[in-house]
Amino acid sequence: MEKPSRRPTRRAASEGWQKSFQEASPYLGLGMQLALTMVFFVGGGYLLDRWLDTAPWLLLAGAILGMVGVFINLFFLVRKLSQEGKKADKTRAPVEPPEDPPASDG
Repeated sequence: MEKPSRRPTRRAASEGWQKSFQEASPYLGLGMQLALTMVFFVGGGYLLDRWLDTAPWLLLAGAILGMVGVFINLFFLVRKLSQEGKKADKTRAPVEPPEDPPASDG
């Protein structure tokens, strides 16, 4: 007698990967976005400092603006994800608590 195979089919494995990537997609580019925001503002402040000979004031201003940009970006991302989570919660079927087993005379 032959045992049934427990390995998932290629299609099932592929669908699992696709679902995982869809769930992780908002986070995949987040690190790059945050880093590029800081590089843009700090780099811009540095270049303006060299051009206007005002070191280090515009570099510091660029760093502060970069941090503000990062926090704004995170704020909107968290807000968007929480709204999507609320929508997903509404579409799920409610989970009913399990019934208590009958008491036994022991």
